[in-house]
Order: sequence, then C-alpha cells, then structure tokens
Amino acid sequence: MMPVSVATAEYTPSTLPELAGNPYAEALPPLRPDREVIKALRVLPEFTPGERELPAEDRVAASQRLLRCVVPTRQYLEVYRKLHRLLCSGYVERNPLSPETVRWHYDLARNRQVTETSSAESMVVCGISGAGKTTLVRNLLRCIPQVIEHDAYDGAPFKCRQLVYVCVDVPADASRRALCLGILDAIDRALGTGHGREYRKPKTSVDDMQHAIKTLFGTYGVAVLLVDEFQNLSLARAGGRQALLQFFDSLVNEVRVPVVQIGTPAAIRVYEDQFRSARRAGTGGHVEIDRIKPGSEEWRILIQIVWQRQWVRRPAELTQKLDDLVYDLTQGLPACVFRLFALAHEAAISDGSERIDAQLLKRVYKEQFGLMRHALQQLRRGRSGAYEDLVEGDRFIASGGAAGSIRRITQRVKHGQFAPDLCRELLTQIRDVECEFDLTPNQEREIVRLKGVLGDALQGANHA
Repeated sequence: MMPVSVATAEYTPSTLPELAGNPYAEALPPLRPDREVIKALRVLPEFTPGERELPAEDRVAASQRLLRCVVPTRQYLEVYRKLHRLLCSGYVERNPLSPETVRWHYDLARNRQVTETSSAESMVVCGISGAGKTTLVRNLLRCIPQVIEHDAYDGAPFKCRQLVYVCVDVPADASRRALCLGILDAIDRALGTGHGREYRKPKTSVDDMQHAIKTLFGTYGVAVLLVDEFQNLSLARAGGRQALLQFFDSLVNEVRVPVVQIGTPAAIRVYEDQFRSARRAGTGGHVEIDRIKPGSEEWRILIQIVWQRQWVRRPAELTQKLDDLVYDLTQGLPACVFRLFALAHEAAISDGSERIDAQLLKRVYKEQFGLMRHALQQLRRGRSGAYEDLVEGDRFIASGGAAGSIRRITQRVKHGQFAPDLCRELLTQIRDVECEFDLTPNQEREIVRLKGVLGDALQGANHA
C-alpha cells in the first residue's frame, strides 16, 4: 500500500488555452527534467564495507535491502512523460470554476444522462511478471502528490482537496463489487473519508457503488485511475468482464477520467470481442516493459550496483563470465536479479563459505527459484507466450538431472541432420543445462563437444 502524499497548491499558469485558468490543472507539478526524475526515483540499498564485520544474522538481514532496490531505466522516463500528459488531459473541460463543469457535475450526481461531448484517453502498461511494471508506475507516482490542498485561487477563496489519482488492483476473482469497494477504500485512505464503510451495507447494489464512484471522482477532481493486475479481468464470470469494461468506459466517457491499465500481456487479451473498449485502450499510449538487454548500459549499471553491495566477508570480483551467468539465470528481470543476490547472501553466510561465486549462484537458482526457474527456461527460448506470469514452462531440464538432459541432447545430435531452428533449440537447451547444474569435468567436455557440433552445423546451414 502506497503512502499518501499531500501538498499545498502552488499554481503555474498554463500556456495551453484548454487548461488556462483551471486551478486543478495549474496545481499539478510541472514536467521534471529526465535527470531529476532518475535521481528522485532511484532507490539504492545502503551499504558500507564495515558492515561485513557484523554478525551473520545481521548481514543476512542487511542483504534483504536488495529487494527494495529501484534502478530506473529509459522506460521510466517514457512512462513518466505519458503519465504526466494523461494527468493534464484529465482536466480538459473539467475546470471546477467553470459553470459548464458545475452543471455537468450536477447532472452526474443526479444520475442524469451525460452527453458525451468528449472523452479522456487511456494508457496500457504491460510486461511479464518481474519486469518491474508495477514498481515503475508506483515509483513514478512519488513524483506527483496524490492530494493537493487548495485555499485560494487568483485572489478568490477556493477551499477544497483535490485527489489527483486513485490506485486499485483488480481482485483475483475479478468481482465488480470487490473492485468498487477497493476504489472507495482507496479514496478513503487518501482523504480520510468513510465512503467504503457507507457502501458496504448488504443491500447496496454494485450499480449504486459505480454511480457513487463516478460522482466522487467528479467531486474530488480525480485526474487518473490506475488499475493494476488488469489481466485478472480474464477470470471474471460470464458477463462480468463486459460489465467491468463498460464501467471503465463510463469513467472515460462520462467522467472524463483517463484509466491506466497495468498488467501482464494477458491484459491485452481482455479486450477480445470488445471493440469499443479495445478502441479506448491505449489511446494515451501503450508501453510494454521489456527485459533489460544483455550487454546494454542499463544492464551494466544494474549489475554493478548489485555486485558492489556484498555483505559476505570474501567478496568476489565481477568477471565477464559471472556477468553472463547472472544474466542467463535471471534473463534481465530486475526482480529476479535482486532475489538471486539476496538468496545468495543468505546461502553464502549460512554455509560459511562467505563468497558468492558461479557455483553458489547456480545452486541457489536451482534450489530456491521453484516454478520461476522453469518459466525462465522459456524466456531463454524466446517463448514469450509460455510464461506470461512466470509460473509455467516445460520440464525438459527438471527431469533426469544433468546426465539425463545431456543424454537426450546427445541422442538428437547423433542423427547428424539439423535444420537451423533445431540447432538453435538444442544450443538453448545446452545453456539451460549449464545454468541449472554443477557439471562434472566429463559433462563439461561433452557440453563443449556438443556446442562445437551444433555451432558448425548452424554455420554450415547459414552458408548453404
């Protein structure tokens, strides 16, 4: 749960005629320079070399700071700019001092038909679990106060509280009632109100809740609704998905509040057969949070930050081989990198080795990553559809151990006829074996031989 940030209104006159004279829009913080955003968002674990002399249990606890690490990437800046634009667009034709807005809000509160003279944009932020999409969005919101308190505007009294954004998760069962109560509770947490309690009465209908939310969004000047775990809509009961999508549509159309949808790639498939909602989704931008690329500047920064923070008493130097291994194991997913190193510290300190090396990293990965390990195998194969939530994956490596896996690859190599795709698949399986197991000298020699055979076959096929 995010802490509520409250600020006193400071107005910056807008140069855009559609926002000029609008206290809600002019109280928003101006767009910050890229360098300032990166500095504000970066969260680096505290560390001093002297902490290596602490007792074992304290050093294990200190290493858990890695799990709170945030290293912003270029996509943070992209989403920040799009989110800031959405916030501003959320106040177009919603000037609280305008008679038209007052009349529109009166009609909304009275549940009268609101003519759709305009509608707000929406935005989609998607990515596989562990890529950091939720961390990205929620950390960006730290740059923006959630509540702005107004007292006077342009020399006239204007006393109110402006609720800039509301964040909510789609419940696991995609229940409309639970989602509505979640939104009402989020309003209450930010403003100290009691709307959630009021609408928890047994006889309150979901339609009444939805109408209340629309009215409250108008009353408090909500600029954006952020909906996380959006892919859970796919689990809604018959008719439930359509009803929820229609509710989000009504916020965009009637209340003119943009909706930011955050989820795995499955979130996009929620819109199948829903043309109207699909048309709305992503009108304000679609950002897919990618894995960090191997060898990129972003990967270099991330691995250096993590590797410099070693609480073990025999810290290791970062070699290219170790760099490559960490990427292979985690596939560039920040959540996996931080988890791997936190668990590696616990293992190295507990077993007395006091050193993080390739053998320890592979052992921790094999023993502690559970189902995620099999999903990461799919990432190595480039099978994005097979691991949307990093809980699925084939069990090629899981059965038979190193010996069984090498034996199966060897049997396929014996045929001697290789299409390029088969060569690449077998080379990927070999990388899985290297990541998953501590190999004997004989197994390492066989791996080198297999790589040579497949590499030659692939090169020959490419020159044919």
